Amino acid sequence: VFVEALNSKGLILLNQGRLAEARILLAAAVERAHADQTYGSILRAENNLAVVLESMDRFAESSEVSERATAFARRRGDRRWESIMRTGTIIEFVFLGRWDEVLAIAEEERPSVATDSARGQLLNAALVHCERGAPDRARALFQNTEPLRDSAASQIRAGYAYVEARLLRAESRPAEALAAAERALAVRGELSMSDTNLKLGLNEAVEAALDLRDLDRADELLGIAESLDPGEVTPLLQGHTSRLR
Repeated sequence: VFVEALNSKGLILLNQGRLAEARILLAAAVERAHADQTYGSILRAENNLAVVLESMDRFAESSEVSERATAFARRRGDRRWESIMRTGTIIEFVFLGRWDEVLAIAEEERPSVATDSARGQLLNAALVHCERGAPDRARALFQNTEPLRDSAASQIRAGYAYVEARLLRAESRPAEALAAAERALAVRGELSMSDTNLKLGLNEAVEAALDLRDLDRADELLGIAESLDPGEVTPLLQGHTSRLR
C-alpha cells in the first residue's frame, strides 16, 4: 500500500509538472518495492520513474530504467509489462540517435503488442522514417491505429496527434499537420507542458505554422512555452523554442 501510494502521488506531481518532486517519490517507490520484493508494484514504479526522467529530458537515464525493467519483466514472464517497457524506450532511442534499434523494436513488437499504450509508443518509430525521407514507411505504421486517435487516455491521444503531425509535414501537408498538432495541445488542461507528447506537439505546431507562413499563429504558439513557469521549461522545450523563435 505504501509503495502504491508513493507511485500515485508521484504521478499526480508529474501531471502537475512538478518533476523534481515526482522523481524523488518514484525513485523511493522503486527502492522500497525492490527491498520489500513487492513484485506487482516494481514494474509500475519503474515505468513511472522512466516517464518522469523522460519528461525531464534525461533520455539516457530513462532508457536505462526502461531496459532494466524490461529485463525484470522478461524474467518474471510478464509479457504485458515487457511490451510496455520495451516500446517505451522507442522515443528515448529516437532522441539518443539509436534509430536502427528503434526500427528493430518496432518490427519485433508490432505483431504481438499487448496494450493501447504500447501501440501508441510504437508510432514513434514513424519519426525515424520521416527524418530519413521515407514517409510511406511512416504511413504504414498508422494502419489499424485509428482507435488511438480518440483514446480516453489523454497521453495516447496527444502522442498519436503529434506523430501524425510530423508525418503530415513530411508529406507536405502543413495545414493538416497544424490541425493534428493542435489536437495534441488540446490536452494541456490534463497534462503538464513538460509531457513529451505536448512538447513535441508544440514543436510540430510551430513548424507547420512556419511552413504555412502564418507568423502570427507561430508567435501565438511560441507564447505558450514562453509563458510557462521556469520549472516547466525543460531543455528540449527551451531549445526548440529558441530555435523556432
